[in-house]
This record gives sequence, C-alpha cells and structure tokens, in this order.
Amino acid sequence: MQAFRKAQRLSQEELAHRIGKSVFAISSIERGVTFASLTTLLALTRVLGCRLSDFFEDEQTDVARTISAITLALRDQPLDVVTTAQKQVALLVDFAGAARGS
Repeated sequence: MQAFRKAQRLSQEELAHRIGKSVFAISSIERGVTFASLTTLLALTRVLGCRLSDFFEDEQTDVARTISAITLALRDQPLDVVTTAQKQVALLVDFAGAARGS
C-alpha cells in the first residue's frame, strides 16, 4: 500500500483524509500491524488507482483473483451489502486458515 501511496505522491495524512480514516490507521495498515477492512480496501483502490489484488501480490494468485472479482462486484453496492460480504469473506478466510493449520 505504501508504494501505491507514494506513487500517487500522497502523504499518510492526505490518504487518511481522502478515505475517512486516521493517520494512525493508515500507518498501522502500512506497517502490517493491522489489516484493512474490505470497505477500507475498496476505498484505497479508488484513491490509489490500483486493484485489490495488488495489495496481495505475495499471497496465492487464485486468492488475489477471487478477492479482486469480489471487489469489482461490490464496487457500486450499498454499504450494508459490502458489510455483509465483508463478514462472509472474513469467515471464509478464517475457515481457509484453519484448514491449512495456520
């Protein structure tokens, strides 16, 4: 995320303002201290001009493609739909992690 932010010549403060988050939240996400919600990731893709899968290039390609497809499908949906989908994706991620033993 930091590379995309810097490529757009945005400070953490400006990015935080544009997506309605705190500078602390942006810093925590960039440092890997916390994970961004799906709603935040969608906002980041819009502001940074990237795909959701770009944030997961170190992850499995199939997972990144699936997340990207979900993002595109949800891009223009109401917040309640995005929130419900976010909860469902979180459950799937938890299930996949448990299945892998991580």
